[in-house]
Amino acid sequence: MLLYYVLVFVSILNPAHPTRNEETFMKVPQLISHFGYMFEEHYVTTEDGYILTVHRIPVGRDDRPAPHSSHRRPPVLLMHCLLCDSSVFVLNLPTQSLGFVLADAGFDVWMANTRGNEYGKNHSYLSVGDKAFWNFTWYHHSRYDLKNTVEYVINATKQEDIYYVGHSQGTLIMFARLAEDPHFNSKEMRMLSGVPLDVPHFLKKYFAGFCSVNVMSKVCNVFLTLVGMGTEQLTQFNNSRWDVVAGHLPSASSALNLLHWAQVLRFHELRKFDYGEARNIDVYGQKQPPLFNLTRITTPMFMFWSSDDTLAPDTDVREHIIKKLGNALKGSFALAHFTHIDFILGLRATEDVYKPIVRLIYNDLAERAKTLHRLRTIILK
Repeated sequence: MLLYYVLVFVSILNPAHPTRNEETFMKVPQLISHFGYMFEEHYVTTEDGYILTVHRIPVGRDDRPAPHSSHRRPPVLLMHCLLCDSSVFVLNLPTQSLGFVLADAGFDVWMANTRGNEYGKNHSYLSVGDKAFWNFTWYHHSRYDLKNTVEYVINATKQEDIYYVGHSQGTLIMFARLAEDPHFNSKEMRMLSGVPLDVPHFLKKYFAGFCSVNVMSKVCNVFLTLVGMGTEQLTQFNNSRWDVVAGHLPSASSALNLLHWAQVLRFHELRKFDYGEARNIDVYGQKQPPLFNLTRITTPMFMFWSSDDTLAPDTDVREHIIKKLGNALKGSFALAHFTHIDFILGLRATEDVYKPIVRLIYNDLAERAKTLHRLRTIILK
């Protein structure tokens, strides 16, 4: 089956063979403008020197702002999954892509990228040929890429409020940032989460043999499955877009990042990278890598998940995520017949995920407007 998918990918991406969609080899700015939207490219330089491209859709096709937003389009930051990049939010048709749906709903859409992927291969003094460039894990995505991108969007928009939508690893790195940094919780941010990867179950299934003799086949299986290309992941996939998806995914990451995912299996918890006891003492001041305590999260959030998602089954979501989030979790939406990739590329995602996200943000904006009105009334009186 693995060989079959490799051959399919080679066939699809062979320039000698015509593709069904002209968007197959377009970069994100071309994808956005192809469907009639304005776009901007912004560059975020992280504290440790990585230069990340952030793609922005500042207005929808009809240029209307979201209701209750005082004619200022509320910024929404989207963060992609592992082995993906910002293209995942604009790969389908406009009515089927989260980036376009949010723009047409009146939001200022920012699509982030993490170091190492297609739009994160620049650095202030390193090149992609340097080993040091690839010395990162998902913790660096959380500690630097996410943090600095959020700060950039807030500064660029001059708005205090920001909405964040993460899918898979995009959810995980925000969990880690909020758990580690109390100041980050104090930002005026709302999180709407596509289903996160449940780490223990996920790694049991796909990483148990990561360092075994059969490592290469395991890694290949991971690559295909994490971007939703396994056979069980195609129940809602738009088959007419195969060439477009294959032209953009998977995107790059580091081997160390995959190893960090593998390490979590030993702890059955979310921890920083394990260097071994001796170096852990030097780096962390303790033998074991520090734990991310999800109970510290106070930022309001909503979660969309499904019992049919084999990468994040309902028992693990309930036990390891929902319970720990406690009062920070303002809403949990269990969807039927959604696999992991369906949340971002599925044909039902617009009706079952994207439009509900829009309504949740609209409701939050309305509540904030009421609060401001009450405050003004009190002051005037």
